[in-house]
Amino acid sequence: MTDRCWIPHPTEVWGIAVPAGAPGTCTYKLVEVTDDGTDPRKLEVTLAKSALTQVAPVTDPRSLEGVQNVCVLGDVSEASVLHTVRLRYQRDEIYTNVGHIVLALNPFKYLQLYGPDFVRTYFEDTHVFDLPPHLFQVSAAAVKGLSERGKPQSTLITGESGAGKTESTKLILQFLADVSELSSSSSSSFKVSSGARLVERAERNRSISQKDRGSCGTGGDNALQSGVGSGSQGREATSLQQRILEISPVLESFGNASTSRNPNSSRFGKWIEVYFGDKLKVLGASITSYLLELPRVTRHIAGERNYHVFYQLVHGLNTSDLVGVAETYRLGTDSLAFSYLTPQEQTVNTKSTKADTEVSSPAPDIDDLTGFSELKRALLVLGFSPSTQNSIFSIVAAILHLGNVTFAPEAGGEKCSVVSNSRDHLTAASELLGLDVPLVEGALTSRKMKTGNESILIPLKTDQADAARDSFAKLVYGYLFNWLIAQTNANLAPSGGMDFD
Repeated sequence: MTDRCWIPHPTEVWGIAVPAGAPGTCTYKLVEVTDDGTDPRKLEVTLAKSALTQVAPVTDPRSLEGVQNVCVLGDVSEASVLHTVRLRYQRDEIYTNVGHIVLALNPFKYLQLYGPDFVRTYFEDTHVFDLPPHLFQVSAAAVKGLSERGKPQSTLITGESGAGKTESTKLILQFLADVSELSSSSSSSFKVSSGARLVERAERNRSISQKDRGSCGTGGDNALQSGVGSGSQGREATSLQQRILEISPVLESFGNASTSRNPNSSRFGKWIEVYFGDKLKVLGASITSYLLELPRVTRHIAGERNYHVFYQLVHGLNTSDLVGVAETYRLGTDSLAFSYLTPQEQTVNTKSTKADTEVSSPAPDIDDLTGFSELKRALLVLGFSPSTQNSIFSIVAAILHLGNVTFAPEAGGEKCSVVSNSRDHLTAASELLGLDVPLVEGALTSRKMKTGNESILIPLKTDQADAARDSFAKLVYGYLFNWLIAQTNANLAPSGGMDFD
């Protein structure tokens, strides 16, 4: 053990090695350490002389074991911490403690770590950080601090794009809902697990996408109500805990997008508060959002997408069980027909092939049909009536039409007008927003300037009109997003309000 050392590695940052030459030489043999401590493979490498100063001895054999808490290591270095979490990740142990902090690595697969036994174990144990590392440690610690000390608790989830923040947030919300149920029920009645609910939701939505019948939009209440059953299932769907869990599908549809690093990347920050009463009874919840990425509404680069809801609406309305629904929003059947859904390097193609359409949705793990079904159900459970949902989707469709409004120069380029073949989109956008067409056209092609007691209209050039159109689209989407959160907060607010004094 004493001859092992950390050396710079070109792909894994740090590697374990043993000297292969005379002291002070640059030759080392990389060692692949297994769980039993053996060295099945050694690869000889030569380091640059400048890298010799980075070579450090392995001073604690536990740094090669994948310990649960890196704070027990006598050598807490970048190399030892990285090797610890890498070794644990290879064993599907995706959580590692750094004191009372939980470090999580995204496994990109479902692990059986969130069932009822896990919830009960971490909730009931009095020394939760003596248990194996788990996301539920911080959740349970927060719940205990709330119930035992009566003080508000906070959990911060941070990480780079694709690290698993969105899924971790959902799992914590599931845990809070489960422990609330566990606190108010007998041990025999606690059967629904956090992980099981996530799987159940996916299976349920696959079923919804196949069974929805009716239409969406004007006269389309049936389709918007799909997924909410009667009897015990309906009662569960409208319980406060379930309503809180349905926050996630709405936020993801309107606030998440596919990026080059993450097919479901949150493009905003959020703070979620859950309010508890006696015996950990859930009383309500609220959401605060921060810094929604509005520029994505009007442009995105190749390999990425706009916000999920746009694709969910276009693809979700054009299914065989919703024949004619797309006509309500005049969206057609192809997302590539819309400028705002076309990557910046591509041009709008109203007659694209299936292959072209696949290019516009570069996220194979995203099922827009299922996402649309889940969104409709979540909105209904959160208190948004079918008619209100119709208004929401009308605004989303209007934004897509706005993006297809184009302008042509007039009077030597000093002013512009709407191109004739895009007037249908102008009309659709205006009517879906409930605005007069001339009013919208004037707002996009001119600006008002006030001089003294008079107001005059100054015509815009084509590039200025393009900017005005995009600004309007972003403004509308931003207002819609904020309104959705405000309405959700109103629907989840505790009766009588909350007083933390």
